[in-house]
Parts: sequence; C-alpha cells; structure tokens
Amino acid sequence: MPGEKNGIWYYFLNECTAAATSELTEGETTYSAGNILNTNILTPWVEGVSGNGTGERIRIEYNHDLLFGLYSLEILNGYADYSKPYLYGYNNRIKKIRVYNIGYDEYRDFEIEDTPQYQSLVLGFENKSKIIEIEILEVYLGSRWNDTCINAIIPTGF
Repeated sequence: MPGEKNGIWYYFLNECTAAATSELTEGETTYSAGNILNTNILTPWVEGVSGNGTGERIRIEYNHDLLFGLYSLEILNGYADYSKPYLYGYNNRIKKIRVYNIGYDEYRDFEIEDTPQYQSLVLGFENKSKIIEIEILEVYLGSRWNDTCINAIIPTGF
C-alpha cells in the first residue's frame, strides 16, 4: 500500500526486495542486501569480494507494479552505527554510483557525499521503473578495512 507524507507518495519497504552480487559474512553475521531496506536496524549491506567493492551491484525490485515508477532514492552511506561512530571511517563508503533502470536503456550517475547523513538522489528516468540496479563506480577508502558499506537505500515513488 502506498502512503503519503508532505505531498510525496512513497511505497513501503516491505513491498520490495534487495539482492546483491556479493555479501560479506563474518562468523555468524551476514551483511546481506536486505539490510538496506530495514531502517529499524543499523546493520549495513557490505560487499563480500576482495578489493574495494568497485563493480558490485545491488538490485531493488518492487513485488508489484508501480503507478508512476520510482522517483528517488534516499541513501544512508557507509556503516552508520550511532553507538559506534568510528565504524563509518573504518570502512569504505560509496563515492560514485550508477543507477540502471532495468528493462530500459537508461542509467544515471551520482556523486555521493562522504557523510553519515541521508542523501536524496532524484532518478529522473524517462520510463517508469520498477527494478533498478545500483553499481559501485568509486569509493571513499576506509582507514582500517577495505569493505564497502551502505546502511540504507529507501526507494520512493509517486
């Protein structure tokens, strides 16, 4: 069911799924792609390949058709844990991403600020989107670990 806040229509996060090309597992903890859709926890998605995560992708897909398609993404970059703020700087964060409108020959590149604050990215696709993929093009390097983290991605639509 859609809802409305401040004149903007949005879709509830439990109506979409997220998958990634890789996920990091450390001991009993898996930093899965589904974490980016859960704003009730502060556990990020963390890519699980060697290197800095450039080229890794996250796919977000709605489980039903959207009236007008996706409008924007709200992104919380890095490992943002307010009880352990040092984790933000210890891990890589996204610096530049490409967002693909799957099913159409459309994509947009975005520069991401190096801040643990939500950032809004207006997609501006010409065609109605239901499935998007986000590819990591560049990262801000962490001071301790070479893992790239994204805490949340909230897709919004009208």
